[in-house]
Amino acid sequence: MKLILITPEKNIPNETAMLISMLEAGLPYLHLRKPGMPEADYRAMIQAIPVQYHQQIIIQTHYTILNEFSVGGIHFNSHERHNAADFSGRKGLWSSASFHSWEELRENELPFHHVYISPVFDSISKKGYQASIDLIGADAFKRYNAANGRLCPELIGLGGVNAANWPVLVQNGFDGGAVLGSVWEAEDPLSALRSLLRLIS
Repeated sequence: MKLILITPEKNIPNETAMLISMLEAGLPYLHLRKPGMPEADYRAMIQAIPVQYHQQIIIQTHYTILNEFSVGGIHFNSHERHNAADFSGRKGLWSSASFHSWEELRENELPFHHVYISPVFDSISKKGYQASIDLIGADAFKRYNAANGRLCPELIGLGGVNAANWPVLVQNGFDGGAVLGSVWEAEDPLSALRSLLRLIS
C-alpha cells in the first residue's frame, strides 16, 4: 500500500524541517501542494530537502522546476489533466491526477501512474466535504480495465484517510491512500504520521 502525504496549502511554522523529519522517519511519498506559492519559495522548499529524498517528492505547480530537480512525480488536478501529455516522455517521472467519480475515471485515456479519487471518507481538512465515492468501485474499476485490455493506474484514496479507516481502503482493493488533515491537524503531526507508517510496514 502506498502512503502519500500532502502538504497543507498554507505554510505552517517549521514546516520544511518537519517534512524532513517525516521523510527520515520513512515517509514514502511527499506531495508538495502549495497553490499560490511563488516559484522562488517553492524552489527554496525543495532545495532545503536533502537530495536523497527528491525522488520521493511529487510536485503540483511550477513545472519548469523539473529542469532543476530530479523529483519523482508530477500531479495534475482535475482542471490540469490535459497538460499531462506534455510530460509523458520524461524518463523516470511518473504522473498522477485527481478524479472525483469512477465514471470520470473510466472516461480517462491518459496514462497516469496513479490516480487520486476523492472523497472516500468525510474530509478532515475541508469541513462539510462528505464522502461520495463508493469504495467497492475500486475492484470494479480494476475488473473493467482488465476486461477492456487497459492498463490500470494505482488507485489512491483521498479524503478523510486516517489510521482508523486505512484498513477499509485495503479491504476494498485500493493501492494506497493520500493523507492531509489526519496528519496536519493532529496535535503531533509526526506521531500521527508514524501511526500510519506502522500500518504499511
